[in-house]
Order: sequence, then C-alpha cells, then structure tokens
Amino acid sequence: MTYTIYHIPGIKIGVTTRPNRRMKEQRFSEWEILEVHTDIYEVSDREQELQLQYGYTVDRVPYWKIQSATQIPNRNSKISSSMKGNTNTKGIKHTEIAKANMSASQKGNTNASGNKGKKLSEETKRKISEAMKQRHAKAKHEKIQRIYTNTTTTESN
Repeated sequence: MTYTIYHIPGIKIGVTTRPNRRMKEQRFSEWEILEVHTDIYEVSDREQELQLQYGYTVDRVPYWKIQSATQIPNRNSKISSSMKGNTNTKGIKHTEIAKANMSASQKGNTNASGNKGKKLSEETKRKISEAMKQRHAKAKHEKIQRIYTNTTTTESN
C-alpha cells in the first residue's frame, strides 16, 4: 500500500492512501503531493516532521495509530457476538428494593455523573483553568522539542 503526504497550502499537511478522493472529500482544488511512502510508520513520522517544518499544528496522534484503530474489520461486532449469552455480571444482581433506593437517591440530580459535588468559586475555577492551560502548553512544547530533536538528529546522520 502506498501512503501519500499531501499539502494544502496555508491549511494543513496530511496523509492518505487515496489523494484524489481525499481532496474531493475535503473540497480542496489546490494541493500538492510532498512525498509517497510504503511504510506506515515512516510516513507517520514524516507527516509530523513536515507539519513542524511548515509551521502547522503537529498531529497529536500519529497516522499509523489512527489507521490501525480503523482498519480492524468487524472489531465491534466480534466483541458484541463474543458477549452474547454471557451471564457473568461481575457482582450481585440488585434487588427491586435496592434499585428503588438508588433511583430515589438520584431524583433531581441533573449532573450526569450522579454526584452534584461541591460548588467551586469563580476564583478556584480560574486557577484550575490556568493550571490546565500551562500543563497543556508544556506538554505541547515538549512534544515539538522531541520531534525537532529527532529531525535534527536524522538530518545530521
């Protein structure tokens, strides 16, 4: 199978096995083919390197991981059929009284998790938000540095 790295100027760099079809799906008329590979792992690395080189957002998940997850034929149906007839409930069955008590305890609770929890102040929410933004920025910076280091190491060899 051949994997094509394509470039849509000003938009993105991506990988596909069917470039013409992909451009029709994305409704782009101007694009260029940068590289063609036969190894899915190599094309995944090159896509991220080129995204960094061209100044685009670097994909968090490599192409090979996305493809391997979507290429397993009938995965969900196999899992579903293997569970048919399974009577192992991994625990006890709840009595009708227990079910009624659980239902009553959830009445009026609009939180999807089933636990309203403690109300946070606006200041606490702001602090949490700021901490998460810093954590994500640090992780993104470290990933870009790893890719850049791999790129420069590869070029020097």
